[in-house]
Amino acid sequence: MINNPDTPKEEYVCSECGKDVAENDKVCPHCGADLSVLETSVPEVQDEEYYCTSCNKAVAPNDTVCPHCGVNLSEGTDIPVENTRSVSIVSLLLFKDGYIITPVLFYLNIFYFIYMVMHGVGFLFPDSESVLPYGANFSLLTMNGEWWRLFTSCFIHFGIIHLLMNMYALLYIGMLLEPLLGKYLFIAAYLLTCLTSSVTSLFWHQMVISAGASGAIFGMFGVFLALLTTKLIKKEIRIPMLKNIALFIVLNIIFGMKGNIDNAAHIGGLLGGVIIGYAFYFAIKNPRDIKIKSALVIVTVVLILIITRILYANTPKDMFKYEEQLKAFSEYELLANQAMGFQNAPSEEAALKVLKETGVGNLEKGIKVIQDSDTLNLPKEYHQRNKLIIEFCNGKIDFLNYFYNCIQNNVRVEQSKIDVLTKKLDSLLTILNKKK
Repeated sequence: MINNPDTPKEEYVCSECGKDVAENDKVCPHCGADLSVLETSVPEVQDEEYYCTSCNKAVAPNDTVCPHCGVNLSEGTDIPVENTRSVSIVSLLLFKDGYIITPVLFYLNIFYFIYMVMHGVGFLFPDSESVLPYGANFSLLTMNGEWWRLFTSCFIHFGIIHLLMNMYALLYIGMLLEPLLGKYLFIAAYLLTCLTSSVTSLFWHQMVISAGASGAIFGMFGVFLALLTTKLIKKEIRIPMLKNIALFIVLNIIFGMKGNIDNAAHIGGLLGGVIIGYAFYFAIKNPRDIKIKSALVIVTVVLILIITRILYANTPKDMFKYEEQLKAFSEYELLANQAMGFQNAPSEEAALKVLKETGVGNLEKGIKVIQDSDTLNLPKEYHQRNKLIIEFCNGKIDFLNYFYNCIQNNVRVEQSKIDVLTKKLDSLLTILNKKK
């Protein structure tokens, strides 16, 4: 509940002479009139206004519960938007009544980042692979039983700059939103938007290592955006903030199109947050009705879980198939490598068989596997790598066929020819290693 700070104080005047008197005066000091039997008058001024920020209707100064919507006015559910400009960063790091979860999330992110740095992860610009052991989101791991990465990835950051930018945004939205939602709805919304952002990232990216709190933070901005489109907050505050929040979201999504930013997670978190915001609106409007509030929260959680489950189930599985095909190719390649021991064969016939069946035969089977994998929906760089693998296998086939022809035709092996074939294989192998 907020009262109007501009309301002027009451002024008392004697109704006999019209001059100012004190509130406790019993006799007018100017004309001697008995004020106990005379009426004092109060200048016509704007009445002191108190209103509920939940339903925006007038309430009495001493009301602890809004008589219109039932909001508990003593629990500080107002959004302190009028004081946001004067709030210091230090005060946002402190625990206070109605503001607990935000600093908890802040310190969890900070401490986990320190822990990772102490264990060798880069402080400024760590590489993607270095954060994988700590819970980053990656389809081949997350969708292979490590589902907990959907949540842990929201507490991992790629360097101090990434961390500080996200923590600033978290403190800002937490300052506005947590007092309105309350700690339980706030943490529920945060974890659910972690889920929607992470699953959307998996759905959109097959081979991207994703991490950062920004997806969940976008989700909390989505919650706030939804609430700003209702009458939960006073119109004079709601309209300007709605424009600012919408502009913030649009600019950040546009900025995310430049690359190296997981916009899929941002959009997934945002859309999930909007759904949660509209659902939680009714819970905020009926805080005293525990049954309605609990039912709305449960329905929201179930709805989000169903949506994320559908996305999860329809996430492309081609990379998993590709990994299986690579394992099959590796087995054929290992068998083919055994053909290099043809010189230890007991006879020329045996050597020819090793070269043709063990060597060339298995390499051709390996090439077939790689060709089949090119029909999968893979990132462009994987198709390019497949071409190099096939070229490398054909080079090994040429190498083995050269020895086969020399033995079969009883021709001396020329070292210069071997050097040319070997140099080609080494060159391809160097390129392949760079593309891993």
